[in-house]
Amino acid sequence: MLPSDRRRAFGWWFLAAAGINLALYMSNLYTALLDMQGDALLFFEYSRALGYTPLLMPLVSAIPFATTLAEDFSGGFWLLTVSRSGRGRYQNSKFLAAVLSGGMAAALSMLLYAAFLVLRYPGDLSRVSRWVDTNYARDILKAGGLGNVAVFFLGVLLLQFLAGGFWAGVAITFSAYCPNAPLALCAPLVLYRLVDEIGGAVAFPAFLSPARLAEATAGLSFWPTMLAGVTVFPFYIAALYVLFRLGMKRRWRVA
Repeated sequence: MLPSDRRRAFGWWFLAAAGINLALYMSNLYTALLDMQGDALLFFEYSRALGYTPLLMPLVSAIPFATTLAEDFSGGFWLLTVSRSGRGRYQNSKFLAAVLSGGMAAALSMLLYAAFLVLRYPGDLSRVSRWVDTNYARDILKAGGLGNVAVFFLGVLLLQFLAGGFWAGVAITFSAYCPNAPLALCAPLVLYRLVDEIGGAVAFPAFLSPARLAEATAGLSFWPTMLAGVTVFPFYIAALYVLFRLGMKRRWRVA
């Protein structure tokens, strides 16, 4: 990754994206969080599924870096960078920075929220939560113990990282074809709604839906959900990379 891209990807916009997502988590249950009595696992799961958190996660993931390609081309900054680093390194750096910053922004906000809940309701982690009988994670959490709870949290964080990287990849890939910053930010939201509508009209496996897989609502238990996450999301990101390279090849010809 180019140093300039690393600074831009993990700068103030990265912190802003993580902060926005954390605020969305907190806002879903802000009245309940004022109570000192609560269930950390229950609140954690509800906050992931309620309100605007899942709907805006594609946009939040795109905030740290997805607009930089459009800004480079509109301002002519790409000419200097490409002359120093070469086209291949330039475009690879852009895609990698977008995917990593988007995934880490999504995962960091969830990690901070989980840490807040664990510190606020520490006693709840020593027992099985009330929602475990109908939740996808019942197999791992029914065994009890802090180790299984930690594996559960880490697994969900991994899904968020992969999902955030995917949505950021959608934005940077779109900008390779249409270098417009506002449209690049909106591209993941449009795709999110499109996939959601298609999923309601066409029968296909739920684990192939990025939104359903990120929210762990694909109808699978914990370990199959993790397996689907570490195979489906990397496959989608690899497909986006191919499309991104094709778009950049066309962009070089136009430039």
